[in-house]
Amino acid sequence: MKTAATKSLILSPQQEKELEKYQKGLVDVTRDLKQVRKNLRRETDALEFWTKVVNIAAMPIAVALSGLVLAGRSRAAVRLGPAPLGSETASFASTRKNGRPKRNPW
Repeated sequence: MKTAATKSLILSPQQEKELEKYQKGLVDVTRDLKQVRKNLRRETDALEFWTKVVNIAAMPIAVALSGLVLAGRSRAAVRLGPAPLGSETASFASTRKNGRPKRNPW
């Protein structure tokens, strides 16, 4: 039993095939889009994880390296002993009589 609304929507067999083709294509595109979103979410989560790992690990490594550098400089300074008073190393701005800067041994 067809109503008046159904009669106005009667499609030819070719139109029905095109409609089915469109609907199948729409389902395929929707499925593909869902898969793309899933992959994107997975990649985003992985990137977020590795960013956290690097951020959490980088700071302690930087602190440890700077501590090692400072310890090495401190040991070198202790090994060399204090600089004598009035030595050339006390000032970079001091100059000789000819106007050239004094040579800094360090």
